[in-house]
Amino acid sequence: MNSPDLIPEDERIPRNREVGKASYFVMLRAADAILTAGQGLILETHFYLGMSEPDLLGLSEKHGAQIIQIHCSADMVELKRRHAARVESQLRPFIDHPGIHDRIPENANWKPLELHAPLLRLDTSAEDASAQVMAWVRPWVNS
Repeated sequence: MNSPDLIPEDERIPRNREVGKASYFVMLRAADAILTAGQGLILETHFYLGMSEPDLLGLSEKHGAQIIQIHCSADMVELKRRHAARVESQLRPFIDHPGIHDRIPENANWKPLELHAPLLRLDTSAEDASAQVMAWVRPWVNS
């Protein structure tokens, strides 16, 4: 694999988009296999409003699976602070790029998906965010 320093900046974003599409394909195929086996699962990624719904609803309909949605958010100042810290850490050089917030598309996870399913809107900067999620999810996990 190429070092991120060897890939010109103008090629990084398109290359990441290609890898992103492939990762969604693999995730959805794995989800289909897990649901086919009669198991439940949690899917976590940056889903895209107006694009991701057909795949998720299709899986739900095919398998009779209950969808619940947790939409995580924080204010832009906090998101930029977290992103800058990830870039600085250099732990994920192919994922965390400087200045990426300037190029995020409008449908990139700013609003929940239109799934017509139970929804928790979670501010991840809240001190009790983990407790909120656990309390809200518990009825579906234990059913």
